[in-house]
Amino acid sequence: MKYVLIDTCSLRHLIDHNSYSKYITHLKNLIDQGEISLLVHTNIIEEWERHKVKWRKDIERKLNFVNKNSSDSENLPILFNNPKQHLEEQLSSIDEMLKNGIRIDTPEGIKNESYERLKQRIAPFHNKTDSINDWEIIGSAAIYCTNYNIPSLFFISFNHTDFGHESGEDKKLHSSL
Repeated sequence: MKYVLIDTCSLRHLIDHNSYSKYITHLKNLIDQGEISLLVHTNIIEEWERHKVKWRKDIERKLNFVNKNSSDSENLPILFNNPKQHLEEQLSSIDEMLKNGIRIDTPEGIKNESYERLKQRIAPFHNKTDSINDWEIIGSAAIYCTNYNIPSLFFISFNHTDFGHESGEDKKLHSSL
């Protein structure tokens, strides 16, 4: 069993504008087959719900633009004939995965530690000071894994400025995390 934590910005990147996302399909299959368990922090759900309306409008606008401006609309994938359905199916799949994931909350210790990390400018506060949600997400997941003897966690995030290694090396967490 592999445990996975997906940051909100990466959930947004799962959505495919051209067809149904193969990444969503693969992720759902891995979850359904018991290969992975998705950890879902309450902050991720709140951020997802807060941003989903804007993202939906942005994507619909792009899909409608492509559909209206295509010179050969007969060769477009069937989903482009109904861009709203195309998008809603992907959003619903992500909603479902979040709903069925392992819910984690922020323990008091993580909330208290955020102030110390901020004061010392330790990741995720090394570049900016408004990273409390980011710290709660990654810190809470680390505590959860420790409490349940989970030896490794796969963390997916496009947020390389807050979580990324100080050397700029891809695919590595900041050393203070």
